Amino acid sequence: MERALRNSEIDTAIVNNPRPSRCLIVEPYANELLVAFVSQTHPLAGKKALKLNDLVRFPLVIRESNGAHGTTEQLLKDLKNSGVRFEIAMRCDSPQAVKEAVRRNVGVGILFKTVVESDIRKGEFRKIDLVGLELAGRTCILYHKHKPLTAAAQAFLELLRQKKPKSG
Repeated sequence: MERALRNSEIDTAIVNNPRPSRCLIVEPYANELLVAFVSQTHPLAGKKALKLNDLVRFPLVIRESNGAHGTTEQLLKDLKNSGVRFEIAMRCDSPQAVKEAVRRNVGVGILFKTVVESDIRKGEFRKIDLVGLELAGRTCILYHKHKPLTAAAQAFLELLRQKKPKSG
């Protein structure tokens, strides 16, 4: 997305944890919560809350990111730097693929709350509450610093600002 903006292929983008750029404006939009979740038949499905040390015994299923700047990748890197290492069972191209792998008990899934919360409410998955750890990422609006926005892009940007979530 950032490359497409720099190359003027698109006018605006909403991305998670963007890289700093001299030619792009990065406007904070929302904090997005991540959740850990498992299938109904997973050994952790009956647990109410876990400590991080309990979770590391189980492999993770995460979204593939193009580089180390994805929200989950950054979180795992930060945890690794503090001495906590997770095994990655699978990296998936889409949230749907993460959900399918979790359904098949490949591992513990991590996705944005908004992506999986309806499946949790329907009983397809069980959310894992982690004691003492909040999983979150930052969503930002990006647009080119030196190129004027089209009228449609300006209207879209104004709509995003009006509808900006109060919290993640």
